[in-house]
Amino acid sequence: MPMPIVKDVLGHSSIAVTVDLYGHMAPVIVAEAVNQGMTGYGVGS
Repeated sequence: MPMPIVKDVLGHSSIAVTVDLYGHMAPVIVAEAVNQGMTGYGVGS
């Protein structure tokens, strides 16, 4: 999920707050999204 959407959903005052709190999770979120998207092509779990 893009960080600006996370910011809006969580009600943070700025994107900086969201990135400071959740930025470390971005690579995990991207990897999971790629894996889920690839299952339709017979790749991934």
